[in-house]
Amino acid sequence: MKTRYFVFLITSLLAPLAWSEDPLLVGFHEYGITRCDTFIKTTSNLEGSWSFFFSKHAGGLDGSSTEVTMVQIAGKKGDTVKIDYSYIQTAKACFLHARRTVTSEGNCNTKVSGERWGKIGEMSDVDYQVYADGNGMQMYAKDIKVGDSELCIREIGVRARGTHTKN
Repeated sequence: MKTRYFVFLITSLLAPLAWSEDPLLVGFHEYGITRCDTFIKTTSNLEGSWSFFFSKHAGGLDGSSTEVTMVQIAGKKGDTVKIDYSYIQTAKACFLHARRTVTSEGNCNTKVSGERWGKIGEMSDVDYQVYADGNGMQMYAKDIKVGDSELCIREIGVRARGTHTKN
């Protein structure tokens, strides 16, 4: 029993050191996602001055699945990007559901690129417009006023699947 405790203690003390050069992976490992490193590195981006925060799905998921959410925020007042990543590690694969919210000063009619996005609908009862690109990706946009400022909020969601990688 003492030997097991000693091995656990040493392992838990040394494991973070192996990943200390990458705070992104350290955070996921601390919350239980340990077999999706390559998938996480290729589907998230911390270049630049991002702030990021981790949380774990309360109570866990069925079986051997683990879900961890990371929120990244960057930019400045009136021009920010917030991305919510929900990574799920199952017994066989890694999954991602991400939602990007961009807030910028100005009207959505001037902020949404007509070259990429075409309007496909309007939800006038809730003030949203729906756009799609040539690949079928959808974006939801809404104009809001805060004091004297007019802001455009745009949201895009993506899903992806990846394979396990060894640490």
